[in-house]
Amino acid sequence: MNEYLFPIKIALFTFPIAAFFLSLPFLIIQYRKYGYVNKYRAFILYSLLLYAMSAYYLVILPLPANVNNCTTREALTHYMQLRPFTFISDTLKETRVVWSEPASFMHLFKERAFLQALFNIFLTIPAGVYLRYYFRKGLGATLLFSLGLSLFFELTQLTGLYGIYQCPYRLFDVDDLMLNTLGGIIGYWITPILAAFLPKTENLDKDVELDKMTVGFIRRGIAYIFDNIIIGIATSILSMIVSASSAVVLQTTEIGSLEKSFINAFSFVIVIMIYFMVIPTVTGGRTLGKWITRIHVIADRREGELQEITFMDLVKRYALLYYGVYGLFSLMAWVANYGELPAYADVALLLVRAVFVFVLGAYFVIQLFRGNKILFYERVSGTRNVITLKEEMEDHQGTSS
Repeated sequence: MNEYLFPIKIALFTFPIAAFFLSLPFLIIQYRKYGYVNKYRAFILYSLLLYAMSAYYLVILPLPANVNNCTTREALTHYMQLRPFTFISDTLKETRVVWSEPASFMHLFKERAFLQALFNIFLTIPAGVYLRYYFRKGLGATLLFSLGLSLFFELTQLTGLYGIYQCPYRLFDVDDLMLNTLGGIIGYWITPILAAFLPKTENLDKDVELDKMTVGFIRRGIAYIFDNIIIGIATSILSMIVSASSAVVLQTTEIGSLEKSFINAFSFVIVIMIYFMVIPTVTGGRTLGKWITRIHVIADRREGELQEITFMDLVKRYALLYYGVYGLFSLMAWVANYGELPAYADVALLLVRAVFVFVLGAYFVIQLFRGNKILFYERVSGTRNVITLKEEMEDHQGTSS
């Protein structure tokens, strides 16, 4: 039993790591496809990930101690069992069951060949359940997928984990293909019984009103990451262009660090204006990050009235954030680096910067627990993020084309 428990333990240990790295693409796909993240759908898909990892580890673990695992150079067919139903003859050879005495049938659960066959069936039962319940696949598709999944497992073993090991370390067994496929079909058959106790997947998005949902900070944070990658790249490119142009005009081969800081600041101001103010005016309040996460900025002219964002709305919103808050912090950093202040002034400035960061951090934490998720620069500018509806996406695409 420990040979089965060990891979499952490894799967439980590594699952959080895999879930962490897959969370970003998962969230983006959910935002793009559904407009929001349904918690029950997320539970199903993450449980599918845990099952897939457990099944994979059960197939490949334990690994050989050495990649040079060949004892002799034998043909690949030596590692293949191609006679169907061999597990039945193996079970009959090992069994202590007396067929006329039903009580002796319990001996089957202590015999290797029978347990191995049972394991291969149970390995793919969850796959059949997921395919019918969540993906709503038919019997034919479930059969083909279960066979394909089993073939993937067997080839993984036959190739020595895709060539990492010189020789296969487990047998390619045609019985495993049949039993795994049977497991998937059994999972398909029992799904209606399980589904009777679970929500219907076709109703997961029923009665969901995207236009009334609040855009959360995780979603905004993902958009912020993508936007600031673009901002960083664009600012660097513009800085290099301006620096090179300045060097030509001034007929010098090197720009001083002070001049570089001014050029970087100038480039940042220009890029912010173009990316956050000019472009979203044309794209209906969307940046690349907002498009990826399916949100856009709108203006609240009056209570309950939503209107298309204008250039001046965007100037108020982003000038306050990037030129105001971020600009003030950058100015303090610039003074600390180039101001040649006395020691007490440096300490005082450092203290002010620390208080500045603390206040912003505390404010953000407080806003996390508030319902409307509206930050100060949004409140002042009368703007906010909303989820982009399918109709709005289609309208915008039609306008662009």
